[in-house]
Amino acid sequence: MSDCGVCVGGNFDFDTTGYRCVIVRARREWECIECGCKIPKGARYELASGFTEGSHWNSKTCLICAEIAAAFCCNGRMHGNFWGDFDDAEAFSKLTTGCFSNLQTPEAKAELQRRWIEWKFEQI
Repeated sequence: MSDCGVCVGGNFDFDTTGYRCVIVRARREWECIECGCKIPKGARYELASGFTEGSHWNSKTCLICAEIAAAFCCNGRMHGNFWGDFDDAEAFSKLTTGCFSNLQTPEAKAELQRRWIEWKFEQI
């Protein structure tokens, strides 16, 4: 569980084998599977891959989303669905300013804050 009590992910009903998650440099432009932002050629990103139910998959995640997911995914992570899982877990309602200490970079803190404020205004 994260230091602030917000926990996302886990409880998957499938097995993944051959899982690998590394930080690599983009040889061409990609799109982040989590937020949809462009990962420009030459930028670093998280590349995850594995086999689930006999099918190979891979996902490319910008480092901002990867950092936030690493801080709040407690029992595994399903790549490509982090922000949906964050919302489904009602994590935004449990979030406090103390949760931001789980993040290292100003960019990740700013992105989480932006999404949190957006969520708060939707509640009004």
